[in-house]
Amino acid sequence: MNIKDLFSYTYEESREKFRDKVKYVKSLWPETKIESHKVLEAEDLSIDIIIASAKKNYDKLLIVTTGLHGIEGYIGAAMLNLLIDKYLNKLDYDSIGIVLVHAINPWGMKHMRRTNENNIDLNRNFIWQWSSLEETLNKDYQKIESFLNPQQPYCNKLWNNVSFNFGLLKALFKIGFNSFKNAPILGQYQFPAGIYYGGQGYEDSTRYMIDLYRRCIRDYRRIVLLDIHTGYGPGNLMSIVNSVFEKRSSAELKKAFVYPLVQKTDTKEFYKIKGDMIDFLYMLIAREFKDKQFYSTTLEFGTYGDSIISALKSLQVIIEENRLYRYGVKYDKDKKNIRKNFLNLFAPTSEEWRSKAIKDFRQGLNGILTSEGFI
Repeated sequence: MNIKDLFSYTYEESREKFRDKVKYVKSLWPETKIESHKVLEAEDLSIDIIIASAKKNYDKLLIVTTGLHGIEGYIGAAMLNLLIDKYLNKLDYDSIGIVLVHAINPWGMKHMRRTNENNIDLNRNFIWQWSSLEETLNKDYQKIESFLNPQQPYCNKLWNNVSFNFGLLKALFKIGFNSFKNAPILGQYQFPAGIYYGGQGYEDSTRYMIDLYRRCIRDYRRIVLLDIHTGYGPGNLMSIVNSVFEKRSSAELKKAFVYPLVQKTDTKEFYKIKGDMIDFLYMLIAREFKDKQFYSTTLEFGTYGDSIISALKSLQVIIEENRLYRYGVKYDKDKKNIRKNFLNLFAPTSEEWRSKAIKDFRQGLNGILTSEGFI
């Protein structure tokens, strides 16, 4: 296996590689089909899904999703390629079905953004009941919105760093360090041009995925869903990040998976999220499929690291990328640097980083699939 062959540098290349895998999957699961959901017809963008039904007994279902945050789909698609090439032949085709999703947010993947074409963070868009959502649920974000979304063109690196640090001190003074840690990333529903905006209702991609999950889940007894992300956590170790609705503790799952870093999406272990896709699925299972056994997690590949300094650096990169997209730059030379930093945060090209990511993915995947009874 050549590591370079797993990765792609454009959305079109990545989608073509994924679609080319259908023939191989069909050699293992005769009942295999590819489903494509058009997102933007004008740009030829689609969510592509390989669905392979168990041959005899619909016992277990493995779902793997990628590209919920568009640009993160490049690493996710590489791991899908690895999964298909090295793991599918280990599964029991008679009793296990698979659903593999390439690019839930194809627009963001193509245009190297985390958000979709409407600037919506799809992992803040899976709200269980929109009518009960408080628009002001993230009051701390509102208090520091001017810092998180500077509404003027990027000037230059030196001046921007000074401005960021000064704004940071003001924000910390205004809401305090503990509130500041979660305010930017919790999700917000008031500022459409801001970062981590969750929207005012389901996006088309969200509705499609909810329908897909309902269609696929209903026939199987046991379901495992893995959602692949990048950007947060230690820079040299993949994190297995579980929903707050997962009943087993992080310590239990760390032991079961034989994996060194297992966390939950709460403020003590990771960070809290509103509108999270996996949280939504746990609620869906609890309300509509009570007889199912369900486990879902995020495989999070860290890049910059998880220190306070690294977290602030990541936040600055996200703010600058959104500022570039919204308001542009005063000097063209700064565009390249902003985009390079954003790429390094969410889709690193370093061979060393990629090799370690593959190693961690294989270790984590082996642990999960073995513990959950898939291999």
